[in-house]
Amino acid sequence: MRSVSWGSYLILSFTDSKDQNWSWSNYVSQRALLQAENVRRQLESTMIRFDVDLVSVGEGPKLYQRVREALVCGFFMQVAHKEEKQYVTIKDNQQVTLHPSCGLDTQPEWVLFNEFVLTTRPYIRTVTTVDPAWFVQSSASINSVINVFSRLIQDAANYYDIDSWKDSEVKRSLLRVRNKLLGKRGDGPPPKKRAKA
Repeated sequence: MRSVSWGSYLILSFTDSKDQNWSWSNYVSQRALLQAENVRRQLESTMIRFDVDLVSVGEGPKLYQRVREALVCGFFMQVAHKEEKQYVTIKDNQQVTLHPSCGLDTQPEWVLFNEFVLTTRPYIRTVTTVDPAWFVQSSASINSVINVFSRLIQDAANYYDIDSWKDSEVKRSLLRVRNKLLGKRGDGPPPKKRAKA
């Protein structure tokens, strides 16, 4: 028997279930599950046709991190940074608030969002936490073995050309992250190199 991830388990449980209320009682969208099942079948058949190995990225925290990294590849333009009590969207500096139905019980520093909702005030909805290191790494540091993923991350890195941005809290935060990734520290002179004996 092949192992399946939590998301696959949901899809398999849903498709194997005869109960029409299964998705309702498990707090998931029936339409979204059917769409996910369809996309999964299409991807699997494409991978088989092009002789690409079907490989799992693991379970638990590692799997969730990989899913969020993949989301950053497609939604890197929809990232917001928390400043005081509100979030500010990257690049266009739009002040937004987490929608009450977004599902997060905390307010992380960095979020990626799918929907921008304008009611009495601007909200972001369908939100997940992200690590800014995923979208500010330089294209030189990207592993070229994963070609498609690398190209998407390079697009994100080009989009986040933070040196050209106006001075702001978001820019300073991203510069700190980039410098940390590059091994630089902004709080003093660089360490001295040891002389060779």
